Amino acid sequence: MREEIGRFILPGLGAASRNTRSLHEWIRGNRFSKVDFQGGECRLYAYSDDELYEAFTPDFQRFAFSSYETFLVAGLERDKFSSMGWPLLKLYYGAFFAAHAVTRATGNGQVNLGQDIVRSVNSFVSLIGGDDELKSGTYDASVREDANGVFLNLRAPNGGGGVHDGFWRYFSTFLENASSDAVSQGLPSSGDFVRKAAALSSCLIEGGGRGAWFSSVRNAINYRHELECWRPSTKKSLPRLMAFPSALRDTDELELALSERENELKRFASVSQYLCSLNYEIINRVINQVSGNTNFSRGWRSLQAGMQP
Repeated sequence: MREEIGRFILPGLGAASRNTRSLHEWIRGNRFSKVDFQGGECRLYAYSDDELYEAFTPDFQRFAFSSYETFLVAGLERDKFSSMGWPLLKLYYGAFFAAHAVTRATGNGQVNLGQDIVRSVNSFVSLIGGDDELKSGTYDASVREDANGVFLNLRAPNGGGGVHDGFWRYFSTFLENASSDAVSQGLPSSGDFVRKAAALSSCLIEGGGRGAWFSSVRNAINYRHELECWRPSTKKSLPRLMAFPSALRDTDELELALSERENELKRFASVSQYLCSLNYEIINRVINQVSGNTNFSRGWRSLQAGMQP
């Protein structure tokens, strides 16, 4: 999947030699020349395409790096204390951060816009004689292009549920849309990508009842202390017997584990390891694409050095 996702990575991601403004700062600073409301969506047309692309780097970096750090810390805790509750939850958060990083790398993501940001946008709209208003809240954001140029599209998400449940449903839709784009663009191995994306989406969502399965298991471990993940536990309890993911691996080698359905904890650990590994592969792809001593590459070297035992 890394190759297919890699083809959708934003131009210039991680290439800046210094800190760049974040997406929230880009919106708050009115770095757009036109605002267009269409069918419940808001389009912010960029003054500079490159500036909009660069605005995704800060969020990509913080999510990508925190995923890497969290995965390693989970393994260290498991090795040192032979516990499972917190290490499993940290695996989950590593995956949660990883999925956010993957969407940001491709010019997508869920963003929360506070009152200060929407006030700035609405002031701009008022100045140019518009009467539509952007409301505060969570939006599905995506970089798109039409005859008028490159723009940031903001759309209020469908459905309710909690933050985590909503995000995994959004991520599943993101995978579906990326698959469709790969097919429509005739990208190499698009059929393989469709299969891989469907397998990952199914593993994240199916079996969760009214919610996404992945977040429902996280809730069972974190809030209800189920699945025998917390001490005291017996020597024969599954958390004590199952192998804990100890390393980031090639996602092609981990693909088969996404078909696990008999054991919830194995499935939970497998999908977490898969997403954390995918994040690691995307980081390395970005590092290989940028040249020179960029802010992103410096941060990556510093993180790796700091995580040495």
